[in-house]
Amino acid sequence: ASGKSLAYHLPVLSRLAVDPRATALYLAPTKALAADQLRALAELGVAGVRAAALDGDTPMEERDWVRAHSRWVFSNPDMLHRSVLPRHGRWATF
Repeated sequence: ASGKSLAYHLPVLSRLAVDPRATALYLAPTKALAADQLRALAELGVAGVRAAALDGDTPMEERDWVRAHSRWVFSNPDMLHRSVLPRHGRWATF
């Protein structure tokens, strides 16, 4: 609750603000931590960030949206290995 997350939120938000093609991947050791960080980012209310979760509970159709439209993906190592890396060609623009 001391604002430590801002230490990485602000540089990423700054880059997303100046570069419309910029993307970011936040990998948390657990799905719950990624969800907490995504919720904290959403509370900042910054327009145009299009942050989204990519985890085991994300429906398949939403995963396609995340890959195509999200600029900041919050995920975990398991999803990186199971969903992103095996289909890395589909993630090329991200």
